[in-house]
Amino acid sequence: MGARTITTYYLTFIGLGCVSTFLGPALPYLAEKLNIGLALASNIVVAKSLGFMVGSFIFGRLIDRLRPHGMVQVVLVGAALATMSIAWAPTFALLLVVLFLAGVFVGSADVGVNILIVWVYRSRVGPYLTGLHCIWGVGALLAPLIVVYFLEATGSLTAPFLVLGAIVLVCALGYIRLPSPARVRAASEHRSPIPMAPMLTLVGLLFFAGAIEVSIAIWTFSYIRELHLASDQVAGWINSTFFAAITLSRFATAMILTRISNMAVLRIATGLILLPCIWIMLFPQSLSLLWVGVAIAGAGVATLFPGVLTLAPQYLPAEGRVTSWMFGGASLGFLGVPWVTGQLFTRIGPHVMWYFPAVATVMTVGGLVILHYLPRYTAAPAGA
Repeated sequence: MGARTITTYYLTFIGLGCVSTFLGPALPYLAEKLNIGLALASNIVVAKSLGFMVGSFIFGRLIDRLRPHGMVQVVLVGAALATMSIAWAPTFALLLVVLFLAGVFVGSADVGVNILIVWVYRSRVGPYLTGLHCIWGVGALLAPLIVVYFLEATGSLTAPFLVLGAIVLVCALGYIRLPSPARVRAASEHRSPIPMAPMLTLVGLLFFAGAIEVSIAIWTFSYIRELHLASDQVAGWINSTFFAAITLSRFATAMILTRISNMAVLRIATGLILLPCIWIMLFPQSLSLLWVGVAIAGAGVATLFPGVLTLAPQYLPAEGRVTSWMFGGASLGFLGVPWVTGQLFTRIGPHVMWYFPAVATVMTVGGLVILHYLPRYTAAPAGA
């Protein structure tokens, strides 16, 4: 597979970054447009996350059987059209439907490219997979700025969603006449049983990774607004700082993974997340500590998702059905935590949002310890 393939995958993840993180800054504006509170608005995040879970679960099974690049192109077009339609949804119910569909398409593309890059690079996938998630951060840090600045310039939510959708539509063009990579395991080949202990542990680790990331990404903007710590523009910059830190950290990690083990990087990451959560809870009115804490937490979050995915082939077969289960675990984190946070955000206070990443980080440490003692995966002999 040539340079065009990896370039297309990386450009796809820039687009996916854009349409995966816009809800943080867009959530309060969508709530105001539909005249609903933040507790009810948290269902917006749930709808998109539920769609992501459904899409990743189904697509991971289909990719083992159908033409992968053609499927990715179709779901990218669907993600673009659904994103463009968000601003025009006239009712809350219809908005939930549109966001669910957007989540289905984004989840399908996300799990698809994560599987395909493993098929392309096999045992050498570590740095490329980290680089893929690094480039995702470029789109992720652009999304809050696109939402805030286009909304302020036009006074309407239509322009930012049209721009975000157009970016994804351009990414879909890269798959035209692009040959799909060979599968790690042929569709007709015998499938080995999935070892349950490593599977459950890795699914749990991705659940916690998703919970940590979505807690900070979705609610930081609203946290700043509710406590009147800064203007919406500054809040947008702080939100983007989180994703900028993710991008830079993943870039640095891709460089050092040849010298330090992936497991060691994951252990360092948990410390980078837990410490900022603690000091932000201790000093909730300090904007400077919040800004620095969000950046450091982003550096820690950066390695969780790609780090766990890189560990997976050591414990599980590299098949679409396995990846779909793992992304299902991450989706539960994306789905459940925003809803619970939204219910407690107004009842207890904005500071509650920092409890979730702190607890999830402690649980991640426990999961890594368990994984250390589990047996490595050994493929069945040919013809078994």
